[in-house]
Order: sequence, then structure tokens, then C-alpha cells
Amino acid sequence: MNDLVAGRFALVDRIGAGGAATVWRAYDHRTGKYCAAKLANGHSADVLVRVVREQGVRLTHPHVLSPYTWAAEDDGVLVASELVRGGTLLALVRDHGALPWRYAAEILLQLLGALDHVHSAGLLHRDVKPSNVLMEATGSGAPHARLADFGIAYPADGPRLTEVGFVVGTPGYLAPEILAGHPPQPSQDLFALGVLAWQLLAGQERPEQRTANSRPPGVPDPVWAVVSRLLDTDPTHRRDAKDVHAQLAHALTGVPLQLPALSAITGEPVEVYDVLGPLPSGWSDPAPVTPSPLPVTKVDTTPPRSRRGVVLAALAVVAAGAATTAILLLDNEKPSQPNTPGTTATTSASQKAPPRADIQVDGRCDWQDVANQEVSANGVLVRCVQQPGGDYRWKPVG
Repeated sequence: MNDLVAGRFALVDRIGAGGAATVWRAYDHRTGKYCAAKLANGHSADVLVRVVREQGVRLTHPHVLSPYTWAAEDDGVLVASELVRGGTLLALVRDHGALPWRYAAEILLQLLGALDHVHSAGLLHRDVKPSNVLMEATGSGAPHARLADFGIAYPADGPRLTEVGFVVGTPGYLAPEILAGHPPQPSQDLFALGVLAWQLLAGQERPEQRTANSRPPGVPDPVWAVVSRLLDTDPTHRRDAKDVHAQLAHALTGVPLQLPALSAITGEPVEVYDVLGPLPSGWSDPAPVTPSPLPVTKVDTTPPRSRRGVVLAALAVVAAGAATTAILLLDNEKPSQPNTPGTTATTSASQKAPPRADIQVDGRCDWQDVANQEVSANGVLVRCVQQPGGDYRWKPVG
């Protein structure tokens, strides 16, 4: 039997990795289903606080992905969500370039509904971007987007964990009022969604390519009016996701989504396929078992004092209600080829993210990696930081 995290989750194969944690396809013995398990290790109090607080929200909406449970061990924290198999919206743009405008508008309509639900629950997402939107594997059928990764979200009327004057979010998606020092508001999520919509219509991976007059060709006036409203520099024009959703729905009245949607560039069907692939050898759909009431691992369960303090401090933040939110993919998470453990493979919550041979201290990183943490080839914990000259470099943490 494979070792279990918190006596419940068997980690099957790694499907994503980032600076804060790793994401695994895991088997939940309590539900009898596979799930996505985000596993954060206890090397940073900031990482643990942000990951642990993600578990506090339980949102039910067809286009929102929130965790359904969480578990903690001495060495880390695991948050479990439904397993979404179609990859990210960013990957879809990379594969197909500019999406057909009606197909892109369908995704935008879904995400407006998602943000309306999130904002109605009193939450702000604060990091809306294509890499934080997961796609169900619908093939050449209608798209089904799910807003995920609420790792830096917080209640609109709740306390902030960041320092005053510290900008939270991803460059290129930040609303003008954020840079002017305004407090977080729903209008800022909607501005980021406007940038995302432009990326879908223009086929641009990098949001900074957008200019004031960069309307993509072929987009009808009523749809572009919605995108322009989301991108308006005046936040009062984009305060209400429900209102913008109604405007877009009206613009699409009488214009059904034609499937398969064909790319205007290649003429090929736009397809969202299963990026996870089959289960590794030795894995199937076993019957649920009664989990052990205690964590089962093959490591010393007495962690160093400093690490235990970090985990307990993170849990205390959640218990005190200092912040709430939800999860799944990491910033710029890129699906990785599944590992192939044998039938007796073992994993535990103490497993660390491996060093990355492609990362060197002071080496270049991508703009989308900004603020991400990784372990460099020589074992140094590094963070992607923008330099005064404008490029991005991996710098040691601390």
C-alpha cells in the first residue's frame, strides 16, 4: 500500500510545479476519486500562510474551482480540489493563437459569471490571468472555463496580509488604480479580465503587448465595447461583474456558438484535450478504503522546531480568520509529464520540490515567473525578481 498524506491522500504523479508548492494527481481514499492535490512544503512562513488560507473558501459555481478539503502534516500542507484535465487557458492560446471571437466571448461570459459569484461572496481574486484559468477537456465542443488559484485572494472587508504600499498581482494585469495606491476592489479583477479577453482575441501571450488602439481584427463592435469597458482606466465603468455579464450576453443574443470553432489562422478546430493522460502503470480506480486516523509516513514525524513553528503559525492565521480564500494551479504552472511510479511507489508530505537544472542563481527568468520561488541547480532557494533595467533574474531568497 502506498504511503498516505494525512492518512488519506495517495500521491500518484506530479502534474505541475511552481515556487510555492507542487501539484499532484492524487487518490482520495475517503471519496474514492482522483483529485488535484497542491502540496506546500514548510520552508517559508509566507508560502504556508498563503497556501493554508486558500482552503477557507467553499464556492459552488460551474466556472469556479475551489478546494473541497485540506490536510496538514508536520512538514507541509495539502489542499485538494477537483481534477481538471484540460490544462490552462494560457496553454490554449499558446496552441492556437487568436481564438475565434465567438469562442473567446463564450469563455469571457463564463468568467464574468465566475467573478460575479466570487464578488457576491465578498471575495476578491486579485490575480485573474490565463494561467489561473483551467479548462475542462471538452475536445472540439463548447469551452468550459474554471477560475482557479485564489492564493492571494482575500475578503473585500477583511485584513490584508501584505505590507502597505506593496502591490499584489501580476505585471500587465494590474488596474491603473492599483498602481495609484487604491485599496483592492472588484473593479480591479474586471480590469485583469479585460486584459485576458484581449489576449484571447489577439492571440498574445504577453499582456504588455497591448496598446490603447490594439483592437484585434474581426471582433464585432458590441463585443469590443464590452472588452473596452473592462479596460477603461476609470474604475467606476467596471464596478459590477453582473452588469458587464448582462451586457455581453445581450451582445451575443442571436449569435450561437458554432462548433467546432475553427481558427481563423490555421482553419483547424480549436480543441481542449486531456493533458494529463492515462494513469501511471500500477494505478487504476480502486475501491475506497477506510483511512487511517493518523498520518502514515516513513519519515521522522518530529520536525525541527523552526518548521513546526511555521506550520502552526500558518494554521493559527487561518483559525483566527485573518484571511480566507481558495486554489489550484500555481503561478505559471506548466503541466509536466507524469512520473511513472511502480506499484509500490511511496510518497509523503515531506517530499521536497527537486532542484531545477535550468535555473541558475542570477540567471534569467520570464516575466510570468515574477515572485515565483524555485530551487536552483545548486540547491539555492531563489525568487524571480524584476531588475532596474527591466529584465528578470533569479535571486536568492532572504
